[in-house]
Amino acid sequence: PVSMGTTPPDLTGGSPPPQNPPQFQWQGPQQVKVGNTFTVQLMLQSGQPVTSVPLTIAYDNRALQFVNVQEGIFLKQGGAQTTFTSQVDNGQIQLTDTRTGSGGATALSGLARLNFVALAPADNSQIQLLSATPTGLAGSTISAPLPQPFTVTIQP
Repeated sequence: PVSMGTTPPDLTGGSPPPQNPPQFQWQGPQQVKVGNTFTVQLMLQSGQPVTSVPLTIAYDNRALQFVNVQEGIFLKQGGAQTTFTSQVDNGQIQLTDTRTGSGGATALSGLARLNFVALAPADNSQIQLLSATPTGLAGSTISAPLPQPFTVTIQP
């Protein structure tokens, strides 16, 4: 028989090969008018299964009024049940989304939808992911780079 060149398992107890880190990205309008309500979506994709994502988002509360947040479908992949909590305080939104049951989520999809009203004209009002700590299958923390802030221009 011909060997297909399989690699023997690593029995040295070394760390597993690095996986693609989770990647966050923003989606939303480039510009809005004062008085308009708009939605910004935080997307997530991960090379390894994610079971929970606590995160903190800051926004420019001089130019933006936070309306509400809705859970995206990222952690619901495969029909999983989830627990979604949010708390808003002085320009910061703290969210935790956790799935129950087995397995984790990986495919690119929305983690959270944030709704804002544009209050005042601004050249580059920012919504920024301050911290995010995705958790993997065994409760291990998965380090993830934070995306650039989302910037929206608010026209009078």
